[in-house]
Amino acid sequence: MNKNTVNKNIFAALLVTSALAVSGCTASTVAPSAKIETKFQHNIGDDHLKKAITSAAQENGWEVVSSASTSNALVLKKTISVKKTAENTRGRTWNKVMVDKEVFADVTVSGNSYAVDLSKESQKCLSNYYANKSLQTNMKDLQKSIHLALIPEVL
Repeated sequence: MNKNTVNKNIFAALLVTSALAVSGCTASTVAPSAKIETKFQHNIGDDHLKKAITSAAQENGWEVVSSASTSNALVLKKTISVKKTAENTRGRTWNKVMVDKEVFADVTVSGNSYAVDLSKESQKCLSNYYANKSLQTNMKDLQKSIHLALIPEVL
């Protein structure tokens, strides 16, 4: 009787793993939305887009660090907290601590479009699932605020 249940358990496990293998399910982390691109039908103007982006960034906690060498580019900075495994005094590694990471985003503006792109260093430091989710919500909120700030300009 005991051998029969072991065989059933092995058969069930093989069935589940083969179904997952056939369906293509894999355990992977969610890639952060590293880029936002929006193109409008009409020319809004560089100055209006830059004003909308800076005001939306300040509303959402992003800091406008500097304007790049060209007049149509901005650099945004935000501090995101990430949980990280840290060693304690005995060398055990199960303690979790919050570490603040600075995320930089490059913004390019043209007459009828803008693009917000994370820098390579910022993408590398966000390997944590929850940090990626937090970054995705921050990027979506930034995009929504930019579009809300552009409503008076469009109308």
